[in-house]
Parts: sequence; C-alpha cells; structure tokens
Amino acid sequence: PEPRVLFSHDYPVTRPTPTMATMRRALIRGVRRDRSAATAAFAALALLTVAVFSTAGAWRAVAPALRDAGAWLTDAPKGAVVHADGLAGVADARVPIPGSGGHRLQVVQSGGQVVVVDSVTGRVSRIDPSQLTVTQSVDYNTAGVQIVAGAGLAYAIDPDHGVVQQIDLTRLSAIGAPLRLGRQLGAAGIDNQGTLWVPVPALGQLVPVAKGASGPPVTVGLPGDPVALTIAGGTPVATDAARDTMTILGRGGARTTVNLPAGTPAPTAGGWLAPPATDGTVVPVAVSGAGELIVVDIDSGVPSSVTLADAAGDDLGAPQVLGSRIYLPDDTTGQLIVYDTVSGQLLPRIQVTDHPAKLLVFAKDGMLWIDDPDGPDAMAVDSSGSVRHIGKDGSHLPGDASPTPTSAGGTDSSDSASPPTPTTTATSSQGRPSVPGPSGGQGPPSVPKPSGESSTPSTPNSPNSPNSPSSASPPRPPTDSSRSSSVPPPRPDPR
Repeated sequence: PEPRVLFSHDYPVTRPTPTMATMRRALIRGVRRDRSAATAAFAALALLTVAVFSTAGAWRAVAPALRDAGAWLTDAPKGAVVHADGLAGVADARVPIPGSGGHRLQVVQSGGQVVVVDSVTGRVSRIDPSQLTVTQSVDYNTAGVQIVAGAGLAYAIDPDHGVVQQIDLTRLSAIGAPLRLGRQLGAAGIDNQGTLWVPVPALGQLVPVAKGASGPPVTVGLPGDPVALTIAGGTPVATDAARDTMTILGRGGARTTVNLPAGTPAPTAGGWLAPPATDGTVVPVAVSGAGELIVVDIDSGVPSSVTLADAAGDDLGAPQVLGSRIYLPDDTTGQLIVYDTVSGQLLPRIQVTDHPAKLLVFAKDGMLWIDDPDGPDAMAVDSSGSVRHIGKDGSHLPGDASPTPTSAGGTDSSDSASPPTPTTTATSSQGRPSVPGPSGGQGPPSVPKPSGESSTPSTPNSPNSPNSPSSASPPRPPTDSSRSSSVPPPRPDPR
C-alpha cells in the first residue's frame, strides 16, 4: 500500500498503513494496560479504606459515640461535666470547663446542643459532643445568668437586672435587641408555641416574649408574691405560694385558677418548690420543711395532698415526674421519696448518697436523672422504676485531656445602675472592621456581655412604665474574641 505521511514539525515521517493484525495486537496491549491500571487503582482504594477504618477506630477510642439514652451531669469539684449512659449505668466521657473548678454548673441540652453555664462567673460554654471539647465560650459577667432553650429557640436572661436577650444557641450570638423588663426576674420557660414566659414576682405577673417583643403581662398573683413557673406538657403554669393558688394559662388568654390545699404552711414562701418543666399534665409541688407534697393534674384542675410524715422538717428539693411516679429529693437524707400517682401510695425510698446533698433531679428522653453536683454519685431511673447507680469519678475517661479554647479574659463588670455598654468588634484575622455599639439605657446592662470587648458609656433611658417592658438598644452580638481560635467567628445575625 501507499505510505501515509504524518508531519512532526517540519520533518516528514512515513508510516505504513496499519493492517488488521496490527490493530488487533494494539487493542490487546491497550486492554492489558487498562487492566494493570485498574488493578493498581483497586489496590490503592483498598489501602485507603484500611487507613480510614484504622483512623476511625482510633478516633472512637478517644471520642466514643454517645448514646441517645444519656445525659450530661455536673462535677463541681473538678469543674467539669460528665456524660453518662443511662442504659449501661456508666460514665463514658468527661469535659473540663476552663476556670470553673469548685463552681456550681448548669447544663442546657436542647436540639443536639450542649451548653454549660457557670453560675458563679456567668461564663457560658458550648461543648461539641463529637470532639469532647469546649468549642466556644462567652462571658456574660453576671452570676446567676439563665440560658433557657426550647421549641428551637434560646434566650439569655440576666435576672438581677431584668434583661432578656434572644440568642443563637449554636453560636452563642445575640439575635435582635435586648428587652428590659425593669424588675427582678424569676426562672423562665418556653411553651410549646415558642413563647418565652418570664416571671416578674415584684408585680405578680408573667410576661410573654415572642418574635423579639414582649406581650401584655398576665397577672397570676399579687405584687411581691413568690411566683414559680412550670411548663407542664408545653403549657405555662404559675404557682403562687403566698396565695396557695396555681394558675394555668391556656390558649387564647384563657386562665384557670386552682386553689391548692392549705395544709401546713411552709416556714418560708421559698419552701414551695415546683419543677421548671414536666413532660405531662401533672404538676407536683413540694412544701419543704412541712413534709407535704401537692399534686395537680392541670387537665382536670383537681389537686391532692400527700403527707410525708418522715420528711417533716427535712430540706426538700424540686420534685420531678416520670411516667406515673413522682420523685422528690430529700436533701437532708440524700434520698429520693417516690410517690405513685396511680395507686396513691408512697413507695420505698431510693438512696442516692450516704450523706446530705443538694440533689438535682431532671427528666430527659424518657429517663429520670439524679445528680449530686458536689459529689461522685449519680443515678438513672427508667420508666419501669429500675435504678442504675453511676459513678462520675472514673479515671481516664475520654475527654479528660480535652484542649481548651483560646479566649480573651472577661471585662470586669459592676453592679451599678449604668455599666458600660458592650460593642461589637470583629477580630483582625477576619479583616472585618469594628462596629461601634450604640448607647444603651441606664439601669440594667445589656445581655450578652461577652469577654474581650471594648466598652462605651451608656446614656439615660427609662422604661415606658413600671408595668410594661420596653425594647432596648439595637442588636449587639457577642464579640468574636471570646471564641475558640478553631471556630470561625460568626457574622452578626441580621434577624
């Protein structure tokens, strides 16, 4: 055949036209090369798979998958929180909270988020359960600051100065402007409609907060009455110890008042203790010092009273409900008093500690948890009444050597009427300019007040009236300098 000419640069190269046999041999060589490449690729993939699973096994040894039937408990002497598996009855992780040794801690668990509040310093820390580390922290510089979460919402509350601030729990940043209610506030809660209810005992009222604004106050007692709030099955319920009444707030402004059995009055108004929340419609109230338990079903509005003869004079804690049973901590004896609402009988007590202790009792995910924050003892009780003792002082728990976040020190705060107003400042590493904060009102400080931020003086601004809350200054999210260096600071939330 005639040769075919191919040009490479300017030099002609002649090659014969390929025959069928030549093309067949070339095809076979190509297939063999492809097989070799495929074999090498599969070998590389196999090695990668082995490496990944080996790494995953090592990671699980450090940060185990935390079971759903678990809860975070507190260890005040170590300044740490401990995760416990309720089904196995063991502690399986511990996370130290920087600077909280010897402080009473509160854990807020909502929607997969775990936040720890230091009740002494007002420092709020967010834990990443998958890494067993504190990934963010914010200084509110207010002892007793409340973090309330529920229905996909969260709020930071300064009870001493009457300030309410909605926050993003995943970033600990402010959303919108703070609300100044102008009075000392009680323990708040969120109902199943997403409304925050804030007790104002000085006025005998509950103030609803929704969508960044406060609504008309609801009177549930006389001014100065000790009002305690319980969110019972998503419904707000207010207990007035001074008037022996319980007010149930229904939809559309409906109110039902239940007269509680007078019985033996508590030595002090603070001796009436109700849980902050219950899963069902039963609300128990303990009368500490008098040895009495009052039980109200808010559906029927019918109260009943149980005399606890062997607990007269004992220091009782807030009771909690799991299934048909009420569990009442007796801090004097370190025991749980158990009452069955179906049979109407007292059941054998449960020994938690062998000494007096301030026991914390709460229900989570179908289990009851009992925690001695100042000691190593804890306990989990399931719906059948089965008890599992948990020791929190295990050594070498995963997370013991957790790295701590880098955070600037907190700014000293004062309890005076006009503290500095924080400003929003971006970190220089992000290249964003600082935004000066607007002047606030005289009186309570704005919430939140994170660490490491500059301050500017505030200007006078009085509330609208003693009985109606007012909106305060524009949004002021926490400064980014209080965040871990491994977590990028958020941009101010436009909501």
